[in-house]
Amino acid sequence: MTYHSLKFLLFGVCCVLITAPANAQHLEIVHLKGNVVRNGVEVPFDLRVTYGKFSEDRDAVEEYWGSDELLGWRPRWIITGIEFKFDGKIIPVPEQAYSDLGNPLVPSLPRFRAPGWDVAEIYFGGSEGAGSYQSILRFRDGLLIERETSSYGAVSGRYDYATEIKRFKPGG
Repeated sequence: MTYHSLKFLLFGVCCVLITAPANAQHLEIVHLKGNVVRNGVEVPFDLRVTYGKFSEDRDAVEEYWGSDELLGWRPRWIITGIEFKFDGKIIPVPEQAYSDLGNPLVPSLPRFRAPGWDVAEIYFGGSEGAGSYQSILRFRDGLLIERETSSYGAVSGRYDYATEIKRFKPGG
């Protein structure tokens, strides 16, 4: 982790609004803002993720990552919105990219895997019992291009690995 990444991670964590009910800690808003290095140049970003308590009346997703659904459990918390601004551009993040991510944790800073790579990635994770997952949102040229989600955990007394890739079309 570079000095700049650490500096902005600490800034982002300081911007987190945390509330603590009696039974569990939860996040309402995570706001990460700063610069990341892309091909040797610092590029500004602004990432805001909002979280809400799961509601059977409002949330109509059939299956959620991050919950033990085989036991009939639903997530306690879900992502209700993602706003991402990168290099001065607002990047639309459709609800299909996050609506099935249950019990999410704080996202990562945007990053590029290798010098010269033109795809920015943001990592999310989440868990409740055996239903843990990692999800990666990938962006190129100011657009969300795909989400890759994977999970490895105990299901019915055995370990299973599952993965899903959702691809997004420009403008849709």
